[in-house]
Amino acid sequence: MIRPTLAGFIFVAIAGCGANGPAGTYQAEIRHIGTVTKERAEQLQSEPQQMLNLDSGGTFTTTRGTQTVWKGRWKVEANKLLLRAEEVNGIAVSTQLQADVAFDIQNDGSIVDSRTSGDGYERVYRRP
Repeated sequence: MIRPTLAGFIFVAIAGCGANGPAGTYQAEIRHIGTVTKERAEQLQSEPQQMLNLDSGGTFTTTRGTQTVWKGRWKVEANKLLLRAEEVNGIAVSTQLQADVAFDIQNDGSIVDSRTSGDGYERVYRRP
């Protein structure tokens, strides 16, 4: 029988929230969860590779191809990764306009951006 404290530790390690939390580099892939038009599916497939890099010091960057899109700070609350952009496409975001964007941390350690789920797809970030 696994003791509750050991079971909790195992779950935390599996979810990617161990000593360094979810720190690391992730590649985005598209997961279709509904109906997507053929044109939109082709457009999604032709987009440059998107990456998410979470530094162990609490900073992050997102990139699309070779372009840095977001720079900012990250933290984890429960099973949510909260990203707060301080710079977007090289332009500083004023403090008043900064807000946390929540991504779901899955049991397998992947990170899901479901903001586009209403459009029939999600971006799933996985370690390469």
